[in-house]
Amino acid sequence: MPSPTLPRQPDRTGARLRPRLRWPIVFLAAALALVGAPAPAPEVHPGLEYSVKAGLLFQFCRYVEWPRTSVPAPDSPLRIGLLAEDPVAPGIQRILAGKLADAHPLDVILLTDPAQVTNCHLCFLSREVKTVAPTVLAYTRNAPVLSVGEFDGFIERGGLINFQRVDENLQLEGAVDTADRLGLKISGKLARTIRRHRPPP
Repeated sequence: MPSPTLPRQPDRTGARLRPRLRWPIVFLAAALALVGAPAPAPEVHPGLEYSVKAGLLFQFCRYVEWPRTSVPAPDSPLRIGLLAEDPVAPGIQRILAGKLADAHPLDVILLTDPAQVTNCHLCFLSREVKTVAPTVLAYTRNAPVLSVGEFDGFIERGGLINFQRVDENLQLEGAVDTADRLGLKISGKLARTIRRHRPPP
C-alpha cells in the first residue's frame, strides 16, 4: 500500500524556497490574467515575454510597500519609470498605463533623463539599455525606488530585483536587505520567491 500523502505545511522557518516552484504559481498566473496572454512556451516570442514581465511588474506594485513619505495615501499613484530609449518601453507602457494596483493608479513614465528616476517608485531596465543602467542605478542607490532588471550583473550594479531565466523557468534574484534599508517593505509572499543575492566575501 502506498504511503499516504501528507498535506504540504507552510514554511515557517524562513528558509529559502525554490523560486521556480513557487513563483510562477503565485505571480505568473496573475500576470498572464492581467495581460490576457496564454501560458508561454519554452521559446516565447519577445512580445509575449515582455507582456508577462509587465504583468509581474504590476504584481510587484501590489506586494511592495513604499515609505509614507513616498506614498502618502492608500490611493496615491505609483510611478513606473522606463527609459524612453528602451525599445520595449512602449509595449510595457501600453499594458500598465491606467491599471490599479489595489487602490493605487499606475502612472507609467518614459524617462528622457536618468535623474528623473528618483521621481519614480519602480523602474525597469531591460537588457536593451544595459550599457546605461549604471548611470540610472547611481540615482536609485539611496532612494526608495524598486529597480528591476533582467541581465547578469544587475544586482552587483545596485539593482534590487533581477529576472533570470534558468532552463525553462523565470526566476528572481534580489537584494532584499538593501530594499529594506531603503524603506521598501517586500511582502513575505514575494520575498520567499526571491533568491537572495549574496556578494562574494
